[in-house]
Amino acid sequence: MTTRKFNIAVALLTLAFAGGCVQQQIIKANPTRLKTASQDIPDSAVLDIGVAIFDPGVADDLGVREAQEESRNIFPEVRKAEARYMAYQLKRVLENAGNWGAVRVLPKASKGTDLMVFGKILSSDGEVLKLRVTAVDATGHQWLDKKYEDRASKYAYKDYVPSRGDPFLDLYNSIANDLLAIHQRMAFGQHENIRRVAELRFAGDLSAEVFGDYLAEHKGQYKVRRLPSVDDPMVARMMRIRQ
Repeated sequence: MTTRKFNIAVALLTLAFAGGCVQQQIIKANPTRLKTASQDIPDSAVLDIGVAIFDPGVADDLGVREAQEESRNIFPEVRKAEARYMAYQLKRVLENAGNWGAVRVLPKASKGTDLMVFGKILSSDGEVLKLRVTAVDATGHQWLDKKYEDRASKYAYKDYVPSRGDPFLDLYNSIANDLLAIHQRMAFGQHENIRRVAELRFAGDLSAEVFGDYLAEHKGQYKVRRLPSVDDPMVARMMRIRQ
C-alpha cells in the first residue's frame, strides 16, 4: 500500500470512529438530572404521594373523539394505555429520588393521601410529549399547575445506543424536581400539618360520625379544628386500615 493510500485509509477510519463515538455519547445536550434532598428529611416531613392515572386527553363525545382521530391521530385505546404507563413512570422516578414516603398509582384522587399528583396528556406522538401536571396536598393547597414538554432524542429508539430508560425521562425528572423544590421551601411544621389533615380526612371518610367534626373545610381548604385522643382505639384502628 502506498503512503498516500495508507493516509487516506487512516483518515477514513478516524472519521468513522469519531462518528460512532458521537452516536454513542450524545443522547441529549442537557439531560435533566433527578435531584435528591441535600440533607435527610425528618420523618415528620416525609409525605406520601398518590399519582392518579393520567387523563388521556380523549374527548368523551363520540363525534368529537372521531374528529380527534382524523385530525390529530389520537387513538383512544392507545392514549388510555399511555395514561397508565406515564403515571407508573412518574411513580418510579419519584421513588428513585428517595425524597418521599410511599408512592402509589391510584385510579382516582384519595382523600387520605398527603399529596396527590394529576397529569393530562396534551400531545403525544412518540417524538414530542406535552403534559399538564397539577399537584394538591391534603389541606387543599395547590403545589403545582404547570405544562411540561420534552422532545425525545433522535437516538432514543436506536438499539445500538445505550438507553437512559424512557425517552422522556427528562420530563419526569423535571416534575419530580419541581415537587422537591416546593417541599423544601415550606415552613417548619407545614409538612406535619399536611400529614395530620390527610389522616383526619381519611378517618372522616371512614367514619363521619366519629371523626367528622375534627376538620374545618372552607372552599376546598382544610384546617384542623381539634385532634382525637392519642389513646383512642378508633384512631388506632383507622391507622391500621390506612396502612
